[in-house]
Amino acid sequence: MAIILDNDQPDDYFNRGKDYDKVGQIKKALNDFNKAISLNPEFTGAFHNRGVIYHELGKYEKAIEDYDQAIRLDPKYGEVYFNRGLIFYQVEKYKKAINDLTRAIKINSKLPIYFFLRGNAYGILKKYEEAIEDFSQAIRLNPDYVNAYINRGISFSNVNHNKEAIEDFFKAIKLNPLIAEDYKNQGDLHNHMMQFQNAIKNFEKAIELCL
Repeated sequence: MAIILDNDQPDDYFNRGKDYDKVGQIKKALNDFNKAISLNPEFTGAFHNRGVIYHELGKYEKAIEDYDQAIRLDPKYGEVYFNRGLIFYQVEKYKKAINDLTRAIKINSKLPIYFFLRGNAYGILKKYEEAIEDFSQAIRLNPDYVNAYINRGISFSNVNHNKEAIEDFFKAIKLNPLIAEDYKNQGDLHNHMMQFQNAIKNFEKAIELCL
């Protein structure tokens, strides 16, 4: 049953739009966010949420326009910087992604995903020391962050810190033993360090998990 609104309060349309979005009724959610914005052109949350929908639909230019407007209305809206940074990351504009993620972190430094994504961007740009620092912070905030251990391990291997890389891959495997790629990474490093028996065991495990 549809929710009937008795007035033209932008908050009502905004809240109903969020409810529609939660249950996957994207078109109705979009219509409600549009209505909320038409009633209140300075409705920061409506611009952000509409941007998220455009983002999910792959309409990146429209999403960025809405994120830009949300930031103009509220320059301290950290989540918007993160979401805009995520788009820049997805379209391979890594320097812009880093800039937005850095702003998001300045506003809220307690979310490990912010550091993790910035670390990925640094890694792609081959700024491995910066990547290691970000993955380490993500791990400090969430000691069970499997992907942060994996990516920090890869960054360590890229700067020839093989011992540290192996330790990270072991930690990732301990947290999730079904990660075949990590066994392969460990095997590569054992092989590089001429620890051939250990390398063989890791490669065999990786093959076993891929079958």
